[in-house]
This record gives sequence, C-alpha cells and structure tokens, in this order.
Amino acid sequence: MKKMIHLLLLMVLGFRGWSQEEEEQLEIQEMQLEQQLVREETIPEDDGQWQEAAAYRRRPLQLNRAGEEELQSLQLLQPWQIRSLLLYRKTFGKLLSVYELQAVPGWDHETILRVLPFLSIAADEAADLPFFHRFRGGEKNLLVRSGKLFSTESPSSFIRYRYKMERQLQWGFTAEKDAGEAFFQGVQRNGFDFYSIHLYARRAGPFKVLALGDFQVNMGQGLIQWQGMSYAFGAVLSLKKQTDVLQPYSSAGEFNFHRGAGFTIEHRALQFTSFVSHRKLSAHLKQDSAGTYFNNFVSSGYHRTPSEQKARQSVPILVAGASLRWRKTAWQLGLNAVQYHFGFPMRKPAPLYKLFAIEGNRWSNASVDYSVTIRNIHFFGEAAIDRRNALAFTNGLLCSLHPALQLGLSYRYFSKEFQSMFSTAVSQSAAVSNEEGIGLRFEWQPARRWKVQATMDIFRFPWLKYRIDAPANGYEHLFLVLHQPSKKISLQCRYQLSSKPVNQSDSLALKFPAWQQRRQWRLQWRWEMSSRCVIAQRTEYLVAGSKDALEETGFSCWLEGSYKPGRKWMFNARLHFYETGGYQSRIYSYERDLLYSYSMPAFAGNAIRSYALIRYKLERRHSQGMKKKLSAECWIKYAFALRPSGVRMPEEPEENGVSNEFRIQWLFQLH
Repeated sequence: MKKMIHLLLLMVLGFRGWSQEEEEQLEIQEMQLEQQLVREETIPEDDGQWQEAAAYRRRPLQLNRAGEEELQSLQLLQPWQIRSLLLYRKTFGKLLSVYELQAVPGWDHETILRVLPFLSIAADEAADLPFFHRFRGGEKNLLVRSGKLFSTESPSSFIRYRYKMERQLQWGFTAEKDAGEAFFQGVQRNGFDFYSIHLYARRAGPFKVLALGDFQVNMGQGLIQWQGMSYAFGAVLSLKKQTDVLQPYSSAGEFNFHRGAGFTIEHRALQFTSFVSHRKLSAHLKQDSAGTYFNNFVSSGYHRTPSEQKARQSVPILVAGASLRWRKTAWQLGLNAVQYHFGFPMRKPAPLYKLFAIEGNRWSNASVDYSVTIRNIHFFGEAAIDRRNALAFTNGLLCSLHPALQLGLSYRYFSKEFQSMFSTAVSQSAAVSNEEGIGLRFEWQPARRWKVQATMDIFRFPWLKYRIDAPANGYEHLFLVLHQPSKKISLQCRYQLSSKPVNQSDSLALKFPAWQQRRQWRLQWRWEMSSRCVIAQRTEYLVAGSKDALEETGFSCWLEGSYKPGRKWMFNARLHFYETGGYQSRIYSYERDLLYSYSMPAFAGNAIRSYALIRYKLERRHSQGMKKKLSAECWIKYAFALRPSGVRMPEEPEENGVSNEFRIQWLFQLH
C-alpha cells in the first residue's frame, strides 16, 4: 500500500516530453563522431548503435526482466546505477511503473529522462518462446539505399534485410557496393562488392547467446579485442567500455568483424564465451626470394582501381578466441584470449615508426579485466600481453560524489612493443600501442537547467608515430556548458584546446615534430517552436597552427530547420557557410542523413553548402484480414556546395564551382 501511494506521488510530479531527451542524445552522438574524426580522419561504417537505438524505441527494454548485461547494452547508465536498480528490484519486487525509477537510489532526474524512451514495464510475451517458434511473427524490414556523390562516379548501393523477434532472435543479410565500384561487370560479376549474412539468438537451448555468420567480439576495455563502435577520450562519454561480448553484425564496413560461429554459455556466476572465424582480408601481396608476404591489411573497403581490386580478399585469416567471466553482484573478473593465423606471413613495413609491428604467420593476445563497485565508486581496468610478452594496461574509476557531481579518472599505459588486432581502447591513437596518458572527466549540474562538463587528457608517445619522428607528448582539453532556460530552448557553449606533435615539414631531410595547437569555440542553440517545428543554429571559430608556422583560422555558421506536419511527412534543411585558411583549420560538422546513416564532412576552403532531407511514411494499419502492420518509409537527401571559381576540395570533381550529392532510401517494415 505504501508503495502504491509513493508511486502515485511520483506520477503527479510528471516529466517533460521525450523528444527533447532524444534530441540531446543525438547531440551527444554528434560530438562523439566529430571528436573521433579530428583524431583519426575516418570512422568505421558501422550503424549498429543506430539500429539498436531504433529497436529499443520500437520495442523498449522490459525493465522488470532486464539483467545487468541488457542494461549495459543501453550504454546510458553508470555501473552503480545498474547495480542500484537490481538491488532495488530484489528488495522491493517488480516496478509498477517507470515513474518509480525516481525512488531508485542514484537515479537522478536527468538519468531517468535519458533512458525513458528505451524502457517499458509491459510484459515481454516473446521472451520464453521455443527457439524455432521465434522464426514466425517477428518484425521484418527491408532497407534499400542508393546514392550518387559526383557526376564522375557510379552510384553506391546498399541492401539489407533483417528479421527480428524482440531481443531473442535476429537474422538477415546485407549487400553493398561503394561509389565507383563495378556492378555485375568486370571483376564484380557477382554484383555487389560485399555480402554479409548473420544469425543471432539469445537463450537458445544450452546457449545464452549463439552467433552464426558475421558477428563482432568485444572484450574487457578493448586492449586485445573491440570491434563495436568506440569513441576517443575527448568525446562526452563514460570512460568505461561496456557492451555484450558477442554482437550481430549487419553493417556495410568490410573489415571490423568476424565470420564464423560464436557462443556464450552460463552456469551460476560463471560465463564462458568462445568463437572461431575464417575469412579473407584485403592486402597488397609482395614477393621476394623468401616467398609471398604482405605488410599490413587494407581496411578501407574500397575496390575501385586495379590496385584495390588486386588486393581484395587476398589473405586468409583464421581467428579463435575465448572469454571466461566470473560475475558477482558488486564485482566481476574476466580472462580473455585471442589467437590469429595468417595465410601469408606478415612483415613489418620499412618506416622506423613501424619497428615493433606484427610479424610472422601467427599472433596472439591475452588479458585480464576486472570491475568492482563499492558504494558510489566503480573501479575497472584491463591488463594485456601479446605474443612477444609486451604489456599494456588501463585502469580507471567512476565516482558519484554528489547527485549533481560525477567524476571519472583513468590511466593507460601501452608499451611501444605491444601489438594487437581488432582492438580499440579509450586513448588518443587508433592503435593500442605506444601511448601513456591520464584522463579526467568531470560533470557538474549546479542548477536544474544548467550542466557543466569538462574533459582533460595529458599523454605522451614513447616512440615514433606516423608524421611524428620523435618521442613526444601533448594534451587535449574540452569545456562544455549546457543551459536549458525552458522546455523548448536549449543553449550550448563549448571551448576545446589541444596541442599535439606533428612533423614540421615533410619536405625537410631532417624532420622533427612541432606542437600543433587547435583552439575551437562553439556556440549553438535549439528552439522547439512547436511540436512540429524546430530550428537550430551553430557558430564555430577555430585557430590552428604551430609556433613556427603561420596560424590558420576557420569559421563556420549554419542554420537548420525541421518540420513535421504529421505522422507521414518530415522535412529537414540546412544552410551552411564556412571559410577556412586550409585543411589544417578544417571543421567537422555532423549532418542529418538517411535512416541508420550519418554524414560528417570535413569543411575546408570557402563555400556555401546546403542540403534538404525529406521523409515520407506510409502505413497500412491492422485489419480483420491482416494481422500485421505494413509500413514503408522513403528518405531523400539532396546536397550541394557552391564555391568561388577555382576553389574546390581535391577529392570533389565539380563543374562551374558546384558539387552535388543525391541519396535515396526505402525502408519496408512488417511488424
């Protein structure tokens, strides 16, 4: 009775709308992608997180059934918040409403609003279906996408079919070709350049998880294996990596996944995962008196030119791995191992910074990872070793000092000799090697409508790196202030400062690194004029350069509007002006794109860019003769950039100073 009275009081308090929270989540993803591009200038073609988020919106996670791993898969909750919810549920029984989350210790107002679109109290009718019964009655969708970037290239094409029964079963196939690749002609007589198929099931007989075909593997904190999306330290994201060990793969990227079989079994507190994979990767084969060899794998996925086509799927690779986890309420311990066998020997390339690269036909890694929660402090880390006994480790903590104050701290050390494949850790570099650093994340909510976030990272490279011909160090700091004066208006002010070593000039015989500094200011606002109309604007200014060279400046300003006249139509358009001194002062800006897709161009030079995005949705609702609902969505995007005569980006062929892009996508769903 007391619980019911308390619940009614919580419901009276109410919540603001979910659309604002979903928009904030999108803004966080934008910042993560922008930060990643500044570091690596590339992002894997992996839309898994967008698929997962859309699936949770359509079929929210059942709050009273979800375990620790399922709650972690949301990637929106801190470890102590997950533990607090599980203890609350164990003590007081099932939650009667999502509003009861306000009574869970550690679940503040912002956290609840952030996860509300993805949670539900309703019963999960499909959870206990027999395995083969799950192949009937699930959601089916077919996605067809095509785009033409420039007049000199053949269009890109993408097809994906997926069947999904709740979170219990998923299977499907993917076919893709990039712009400029042959299609049913030349070397591509089989049509698409890339084909993929997968089957993924939970609670299938003796298996907790069963993965067949294409899948991804994520272990520990990513020191020896992490194939899912991963963001650099400066991104506004928790320092700790957490997701399922085995995940289905249905994206267009052609490198960062395994092809074979994997499974997870569980007995009480023990959980064992194993997998085996065999596929062919792209590499440029070379020959000498000792035989055929290669220097490194090609991960771009492009097969347009004769050289790229010759390298396509030229090296067989066999991978096997296992993970054993011992899980308790407040702590867990994991043992991980991965073994590789290459069809041809790998030799380290000539550049001196590749002195410690992988060599031979075999490679292996092993690691130990842990996590411990003590009250409101969560400790985590991983220590790894490779075939040559080189070491790498990372340790961190997340702490809730106050409901309005959170702190994260991490330390990482990757020896210059350490090497691994398909790995990504929270660091400055894409590779888990040759880096040492300390990271700090700080989040403070001084008032209900204010939030302050800061990240600081100090690092050093003990050995040479690409375009850094000497050991060096650097730093990167970010300061962000968020303010929401009303439910309809949000403001964002951001300052970022980084100093990183880069060779002063590639033309000099003796190269030495100089510290290149980037200072970036951003002001952004968003106004929800009504439930149908939203406008947003961003102004950005950047100064980049080193002490011994002239500084470049960059300026960017865009205005964006979205309009939804009803359930069927959605319109989005942006007008963007930018001017930079060169590529060094380039500015990355996230653009709205087709469903399950994203665009993040590097803007350099001087131009006016604009795009329009249209979505039309047609639904046929339930009827007496139709048990399912059939829906179709059409997405169309057209973008163009107008530049002064003689000014253009090197990779963009254009006519009369104009470059164009057109993309169209159809999504058919039966659910």
